[in-house]
Amino acid sequence: MMRSQHFKVKAARRLGLLFVSMLLAVALVFLPMVNNFLCASAEEHEVVGGNYFLSDYDTVSEVVKAGSELGKEIVEEGVVLLKNEGNALPLKSEKKVSLFGKNLYAKMGGLTSAMRNAGYEVNPALETFYNNNDLTGTGAPGHPGNGVVVNGLPTGEADISKFTDQTSIAEYNDVAIVGFYRTSGEGFDLPRTMAQVNGNYKAFGPEVEPVEGARAVDDHQLQLDKNEAALLDYCAANFEKVIVLINSPAPMELGFLDDPDHYAYHEEIKGAVWTDAFNTESWPAIVSVLSGETNPSGHLPDTYARDFKADPTWNNFGNNFMEDYTDGSLVYAKGNQYANENMHGGGGNGGGGYYSNYVYYKEGIYSAYRYWETRGFTEGLTNTWTGTETDTLDHYAHGPSEAIHYYSKLGDDKQKQVELDAKEWNNWYEAHVVYPFGYGLSYTEFSWEVKDNNESTALAADGTLSFDVTVTNTGTVAGKDVVQLYFSVPYTEGGIEKAHVELGAFAKTKLLEPEESQTLTLTLDVADMASYDWNDANGNGFKGYELDAGDYTIYIGQDAHCWADEAAFSKAYNLAEGVRIEKDEVTGNTVENRFDAMSEQLLHEDRYPEDPENNEKDMYMTRADWQTTWPTLSYRLTAEDWIIEGLKQYNDVAEAPFGTVYPEDKPTDPWYNDEMPTLGAKYETPILLKDLFGLEYEDPQWDLFLDQLTLEQLTEIAMSGSYKSAINIPELGVTQEDNKDSPTCVLIDGANQNIYLPNDIVTAATWNEDIAYRRGLILGNISLWGSGNVGERVAGWYAPAVNIHRNPFGGRVGEYLSEDGLLAGKISAQIVRGAQEKGMFCYVKHFAVNNQETNRCGLLTWANEQSMREIYFKPFEICVKEGKTMGIMSSLNRFGPRWAGGSYELLTEVLRDEWGFRGNVVTDSFAAWSNADIMIRAGGSLALGWGTLHVSPESPTTVNALRNCAHDILYAHANSMAINEGETPTIPKMLRRFDTKTLEVGMVNSPYSETIADCIGLNLEYYPDLETSEVTFALSETSALPAGLALSEDGTISGTPTVEARLSFTVIATYGGRADQTKTQTFTINIAGEGGAIVYEPEVSVLTANIGTAYNGDVAQAEIFDPYADESTVFPEITYTLANGSRLPSGLTLAANGAITGTPDKECRDYAFTVTASALGYSDTECTFTISVLYPLEYKAAALEDGSYGKPYLAAINTADCDAPVTYALKDGSTLPKGLKLSSGGYIVGIPEEACSSTFTVIASSAYAAPVEAEYTLKINPTFDSATKLPYGKAGEAYVGSVATAQGSFDIKYSLVSGALPEGLTLSEDGSITGTPTKSGTYEIVVRAQDGDLSTDVALTLFIDNGTVVPSGGGCGSSVSGTGIALIGVAALVCAGVAIVRRRSASPKR
Repeated sequence: MMRSQHFKVKAARRLGLLFVSMLLAVALVFLPMVNNFLCASAEEHEVVGGNYFLSDYDTVSEVVKAGSELGKEIVEEGVVLLKNEGNALPLKSEKKVSLFGKNLYAKMGGLTSAMRNAGYEVNPALETFYNNNDLTGTGAPGHPGNGVVVNGLPTGEADISKFTDQTSIAEYNDVAIVGFYRTSGEGFDLPRTMAQVNGNYKAFGPEVEPVEGARAVDDHQLQLDKNEAALLDYCAANFEKVIVLINSPAPMELGFLDDPDHYAYHEEIKGAVWTDAFNTESWPAIVSVLSGETNPSGHLPDTYARDFKADPTWNNFGNNFMEDYTDGSLVYAKGNQYANENMHGGGGNGGGGYYSNYVYYKEGIYSAYRYWETRGFTEGLTNTWTGTETDTLDHYAHGPSEAIHYYSKLGDDKQKQVELDAKEWNNWYEAHVVYPFGYGLSYTEFSWEVKDNNESTALAADGTLSFDVTVTNTGTVAGKDVVQLYFSVPYTEGGIEKAHVELGAFAKTKLLEPEESQTLTLTLDVADMASYDWNDANGNGFKGYELDAGDYTIYIGQDAHCWADEAAFSKAYNLAEGVRIEKDEVTGNTVENRFDAMSEQLLHEDRYPEDPENNEKDMYMTRADWQTTWPTLSYRLTAEDWIIEGLKQYNDVAEAPFGTVYPEDKPTDPWYNDEMPTLGAKYETPILLKDLFGLEYEDPQWDLFLDQLTLEQLTEIAMSGSYKSAINIPELGVTQEDNKDSPTCVLIDGANQNIYLPNDIVTAATWNEDIAYRRGLILGNISLWGSGNVGERVAGWYAPAVNIHRNPFGGRVGEYLSEDGLLAGKISAQIVRGAQEKGMFCYVKHFAVNNQETNRCGLLTWANEQSMREIYFKPFEICVKEGKTMGIMSSLNRFGPRWAGGSYELLTEVLRDEWGFRGNVVTDSFAAWSNADIMIRAGGSLALGWGTLHVSPESPTTVNALRNCAHDILYAHANSMAINEGETPTIPKMLRRFDTKTLEVGMVNSPYSETIADCIGLNLEYYPDLETSEVTFALSETSALPAGLALSEDGTISGTPTVEARLSFTVIATYGGRADQTKTQTFTINIAGEGGAIVYEPEVSVLTANIGTAYNGDVAQAEIFDPYADESTVFPEITYTLANGSRLPSGLTLAANGAITGTPDKECRDYAFTVTASALGYSDTECTFTISVLYPLEYKAAALEDGSYGKPYLAAINTADCDAPVTYALKDGSTLPKGLKLSSGGYIVGIPEEACSSTFTVIASSAYAAPVEAEYTLKINPTFDSATKLPYGKAGEAYVGSVATAQGSFDIKYSLVSGALPEGLTLSEDGSITGTPTKSGTYEIVVRAQDGDLSTDVALTLFIDNGTVVPSGGGCGSSVSGTGIALIGVAALVCAGVAIVRRRSASPKR
């Protein structure tokens, strides 16, 4: 169904629903039968124990163990072997190893122990050296902070000249392994200079110097610094074999591995591998590859270029080399910020930051390998290339053709120009690319035989090309291989831009033993080779996907450069006539241009704005003329009026310098709807959400279900999505569900066990769709369990993140998968499929064109529609069509001037209408640049935070839009674990319990009978028809009863024992003969001799003592059994001794009377010892006890500092008093406020996602101490928006303002605690300030937001004008600090007749 119909149901359907409604009203008494009829149309589904989705594991521990194993497998299969000269790897005979690199120890510390565990001897002197932080520093710095733009970033490598133990080098000289590390993360991009100002690499200014370790200011983070180069010098001088380990999500400049003229090259570097490792399972996996236990089969998901400054995205990325620099005329400046004064207001991030930052994708489709391979083709493989000729640089130019130049703006317009040293290369490609996209080596060799399954070389538009590739392992070790299919399409100068090759399909073999073969089938739809003609470049009057007539060549090889490999398969196919593809091949819906304004904006800009004599307009890069169209720096452009007008619309921020406009809905709007839907319908038998499980989105029963919701419920469902989805509506079976973040795991509140997997880039490097599917499955399984407590599952996951690696310096290159949309899409679609199979819906993010972190919030993005559809939309499209994702997260940036989360073209026309997406579109963090009114109209569903409606909240258009939001959100819920009702996500066991008991004592040669059937408890709650008679009992294979006794199936132990015995045995109870319905239990039986026996069955067999404290305990719990004894019988004394071979812990002794005394002086845990009980005339009997000698542990709670909603919180809980190391954990059932976690070291950390007062219990424990509990209370107070301001007023005129911006709670009341309002104004509890001020002036006030015992204050300034004075700055500010969310000036809204609804809250930026 088209989204337009989703908003406005056609009249015929409305009439049909009206008729049904009338029928229901007339036949109300028959409503239950009607409901039954409606429900009968849904497919019947087996529901087990109230669960629609079940875990594959019986316990959360089993899931975690399986996740750990999968994590290791992903790393093993994702490691890429880059270089292996002379078969330097694997390390077979080399056992004495020296590990080099500060970050190898500081960031990859687990590698050392993993090497030792694998049998390698590791140089201990180097370990001591690098672990001495006073000598070697602390390694690479951590995350610089969300939203921080760094000028440079030290690598953290140590100065190797400080290491002086040459003796150890001589001893551990088999091989040197050198580790190089780079970081990445949300909220910052890697720096493209290595500059700092006054020792601060986060500062910008005209006077710069290199950061510590850098060779020069104009180096960058992704090349080796001088300490790293010196480290290679040292290793090459001392070792014959050097192996380099690259641990970096971002591609690095690796010319030192193959270019003898590189400043860090050494011929002793024989091998190199790439990974991106950080979790525990990574280190043994890497060692497994180095040792040869695992044969590497990973392939690069990115191109590794020789010089990133020659990348066409270099000029237009990040902040364009300028940040926060005052040059005398600019108040606030970034290199990528519009220079219009009217866009900056009072300056700062709140003023210009959300409205004036931009990025231009001038490279068009020629990014990543599409550029490198196409440029390599056009320059020619036989043409030598020399980097000696120099072009004159003007202020903006980047001349890439004869010499690699680059331009760095350092604040004072200073420029740097650097040339490559004179060097002749075999061709352009070799000079620019070290390793192509898709590259990877193996320890074995493979041969391929390609079979063309196509009957003809003539192509049909609706046809599919098919190839069978038989891969044979011709080497000596087992391995996997990756087969890649690329296609090349006909190109005409001046026509549609086309890359020389694009990835069309790929497949990976199973593990092939030597001489083993496997046939892989690769297919490619002819339509998938179409190019998107956004501007009718070929002049045929059509805009859209097209196949031009001509030859289409298929290449099958090992990487993207296979087109140049004569050994690779290649074959040309011909399309006789051009083909227009007007409809989506999956949905059949129309595909057409949606973003003309974005595409054409670049063409409006002057190419050289500071040179008025040069009026040439800008352009997208074309392969027909690389030099002329090379992307120039878009530095501090001027925004056109239409951009500013667009920024005004749906703007929630008061200090938006150009004002705010909330357009009223018009009949011409695509979302307009003038028919009010049914609200709050009541049926005798309500339709429950679970009744809709498995129904199509368009099923009529959804309308009947949605009719039951009230306007208040519809509003809250859409507006309240702070890490949650939906609200609790018990009468309809709707539950609010946790939604969690993190690409490597599912961040589960209070979970003591969880799964942490490698970054998704490592999964992409496996090129293995099956392993991606299993990644999704295991994450879905852990989400079903959640924290392990009932009802604490995680139904929604903010992942996977599928944006493209447009530039190597992008901050989230580890979280995003690849520079290629097909690879990213195929791998991510399988992750989604696996996760949703277990009932966890995935929000595939960030839709769309969100490929840099710098200024990402509100960033105006300009790209042409061809690049968006062919590259940046591609992984999302695949996740929708193949992964069937039920969730999408929109991005923080803008599509031109319109926020992505409010783009109707993006969320409705493309996503829903063209691709057929059905489900929930959540925003990224809902904050200053977001707007709920346009979100619900554009096709968004849920605000990640708290949204506020301003435009006619009760109009038919708004209500229908909210109804669509509820439909989207609840559709995902209805097909997820949100409808699970079982206590645990497993198949409930028919046997609820199988207890043990003390069995009657038997006597030799006397009949014996005892039952254990009474130890069984049936699960009658889920299986009411169970019968005890269906339970059978049997001994386990390793168990036996005393001679003469037998166990019958009904649980009776009977017979005549013939020997004296005391033994334990295990019984298996089975229901109905089903192997999956069993429980086991252990029992102990005593058979006495005819004269009786000593029975030693202690009630307590686990003892505890404290180290250093006198202990008094006893084990005197034996009794004499004599069947002939009476009250006058006198039994001999029982004495106790340690059995042969048993000892007590040091300091303790056992007396004959069974007393254990002494002062233990050494700790132990569960120490076992055996005691022999003896009595005259009776056989000895033994019993085993355990004792733990523990340190005393004292632990009491202490008061915690209050936190604030949405602000980082860090507090240490009280420290326990214990002589042994102590760890801290929440008691089962206890929870912290949402968003916070307790570390094992005793720190509560995180960003609170709710305002509340929480009481929880912490357990302090140690390996050698008994756990102690303490109860804490933590208050999280509401938070005012940091940009809260009051609009100016004027004496004698009506005033309307509001302070209702506090976030985190739903029932906040506002009051004045300090200062006074102008006469004539009053503050209401709802936060509104109204009245008519009688006096002008500036009034300082403090307002409190309070919900029960939770409160927060904000200081505000209110300016009342006398008609002549207007202060600068654009509004009356508050003293709240931070990058929060601003409130709109509501006076203008009231004048426009806009309803004011209080904003609830906003979520921290993700």
